[in-house]
Amino acid sequence: MVRREQAGDWPIFHGLSVAEVGVVSVEIARRPDETMVSAAADVSRILSTALREVLPGDRRFTLLAVGDKVATPSRIARFTAERDKLWGALERSGSALPHGTRVEHSVNGQDHLRFAGTMCFEMGELPRALEVTRTRSAVCVGWTAEHPVDCHDECWSIASTATDSTSLLRASIMELRGNRFVARTYGRFDDSAITSEVFAHHALLSDLDRALSNLP
Repeated sequence: MVRREQAGDWPIFHGLSVAEVGVVSVEIARRPDETMVSAAADVSRILSTALREVLPGDRRFTLLAVGDKVATPSRIARFTAERDKLWGALERSGSALPHGTRVEHSVNGQDHLRFAGTMCFEMGELPRALEVTRTRSAVCVGWTAEHPVDCHDECWSIASTATDSTSLLRASIMELRGNRFVARTYGRFDDSAITSEVFAHHALLSDLDRALSNLP
């Protein structure tokens, strides 16, 4: 099922100026005997195929992610966090990351340490990156025009101000411009349906709608 909505109708975005932003969601039902990972891979591939149809040429994306808080009074926890940082910690916890150029920095609070980061990757890695967004505090950012020369700098301010998946998505939506869009996959625990979503201005969503309707 493909669904199109106004972002402003979602409670998560209340209070934000998102009148020009819409959402296209691709949802599939998960069979009782199907794993969450398998269903999520299917819906992510559908969305990735449609995006490839509407984005000419080779496109790059950026994965934005925010790590968990680590209490700084614990020397062992702090040592582990500073050793693994963001991407290493995600890999150690079982996340299969896309191949790409990684950047990560610490974001310190008064009594805690946190890492946030960006990773630039090619279009072919999008399904793998979307799986990270399903299980972690992360989103994928793409561009309808040429991607920025330094996509890390373009996205770092978003990642560095977020604290969890909700604030990261809200911050990403607030930074949407005409040629930028945000994608993620959602579905956890025993959900019976898995969804991949694109948040963007309406011109891209109209093209994406048509591409999805033409998929076999």
